[in-house]
Amino acid sequence: MVGDGSISTSGSGVSVCSADLQIIEMLKSAIGSGHKIGVDNRSHRKKPSYTLNFKNKRVYKRLVHLGLVPRKSWNKTFCVRPPKRYLWSFLRGLLDSDGTFALDRNNSLHTTFLCSSHVQLEWIRLQLWSGGVRASRVHPAGKQYRVTVSKQGSLVLLSRLYSGNPSLYLDRKRSKALKILEQKDDITKRRHVRHSYPSDGSLKDLLKRGSIKSVANRLGIPYTSLYDHVRRRPHLRS
Repeated sequence: MVGDGSISTSGSGVSVCSADLQIIEMLKSAIGSGHKIGVDNRSHRKKPSYTLNFKNKRVYKRLVHLGLVPRKSWNKTFCVRPPKRYLWSFLRGLLDSDGTFALDRNNSLHTTFLCSSHVQLEWIRLQLWSGGVRASRVHPAGKQYRVTVSKQGSLVLLSRLYSGNPSLYLDRKRSKALKILEQKDDITKRRHVRHSYPSDGSLKDLLKRGSIKSVANRLGIPYTSLYDHVRRRPHLRS
């Protein structure tokens, strides 16, 4: 719900929209809904999106009690706080819907959570640290905010979220996570790769013409590495 869901202002309407049909089908099955799944095939979309809409005052009130608000995409301060026993399930759901993790060509593993609320991500960051997973500070990411977990923390996090027999998960992300965890011993042995950056003058000129992500792709440098390099040199963005 924090990632792909929303609640209306009517006091009973609940909606979940996702490009992953499996997420919608899992929710429909979990709540025992007989509602039809809507499909949006508009041409401007790269792939269809799927929607489940239903009305249930009890579910609605429970979501509000946990911290969800109507029009959450415009709210920078909402914060859903599930019971502690559901924390890792909650984080798995958020990662499945609005998160990413990747082992890139430079052998850098990182996990990123995205959300429109910086308060929500700050709460998640504190929960990760309390659970022994080191996470970055909350940073702006376009119209959203992000929290990033680096290599060692990602290995711990992915193991907690996807190992064993979790009840609800996105198949493609669990499969990807388990493949990464199979390489755990090799990943932990890999040393940090030192990257060669252009001079500050050249890099500043490149950043004037493109985003950090586009410049990173052009230079063949991981986005997170270039981001940290630029963050330590604020004059490059002035």
